[in-house]
Amino acid sequence: MNEIFFSSSIDKQNFEEIERMFFFNLQQSRHLLEINEVVENFGIPKIVVTGQDLKFTLSKLNDCQTIFALDSQSNDAAVLGLIIFYRGSLENIDIIHIAVEEDCSLRGDYAKEFVTIRLIEKLRQDAGKIKGVTSITLPYIKTKINVAKKLTSSI
Repeated sequence: MNEIFFSSSIDKQNFEEIERMFFFNLQQSRHLLEINEVVENFGIPKIVVTGQDLKFTLSKLNDCQTIFALDSQSNDAAVLGLIIFYRGSLENIDIIHIAVEEDCSLRGDYAKEFVTIRLIEKLRQDAGKIKGVTSITLPYIKTKINVAKKLTSSI
């Protein structure tokens, strides 16, 4: 498995790459009803340029955060995926959206990199450092992950 690097910010030069991956991803059709429900609950996502960086906003949510998965730490790193989340309560972090480069999806050439699982695991690790957070809720399938337990993949 190749190393993946994570960042909470990403340069605005990646706008088109992020836009294509997030809004025009062919895998979206597999979760369309669930995505529509998340949009109804949290609002329409929008990519916003702030200074040199990009961030996501949601029309019904004041504050959300993003973790980006990258193939390197260089300025021209390829974006492999992203996860948008927010702390919905003192005990829980809600994952709002996950988008992964099509080649990194379960049906892609790089499926064995498990980008989605690694993004969720990164969030789980980070959440474990936040006082009071005990779980993460996954979108689309409404499943909770215990923050104290490491994710394992049997895929």
